[in-house]
Amino acid sequence: MSDFLPEDPDRDLLLAVRNGDGDAFEALVRRYQSRVVGFIRTLTGRAEDAEDLAQEVFVRVYRSIARFRGDSLFRTWLYRVAVNVAHTHGARRVREAAVWPDPGGDEHGVLDVSD
Repeated sequence: MSDFLPEDPDRDLLLAVRNGDGDAFEALVRRYQSRVVGFIRTLTGRAEDAEDLAQEVFVRVYRSIARFRGDSLFRTWLYRVAVNVAHTHGARRVREAAVWPDPGGDEHGVLDVSD
């Protein structure tokens, strides 16, 4: 495992997190939460999902921080996780749309436009 990049502004917090400091992880969340929410809002185009998806990003980061090798800045990795979460969410929405019909249509998702 390589050490974190010396120029990473999050280096000290990352080292503390690796040593089990929960407050350090909370500090990372506070530092990046609004940026991640905005980034996900931009990626998905859905403001109503952004908070939940950002929370999922931080859960994934917390669970996998031990595997973060430090080959990039932490924020680069964090944003990559956010992109993955957004893509997974988008794919899930597409699958659900194929299964659940449009509420404005019939059971096949077709609107009745005859009058």
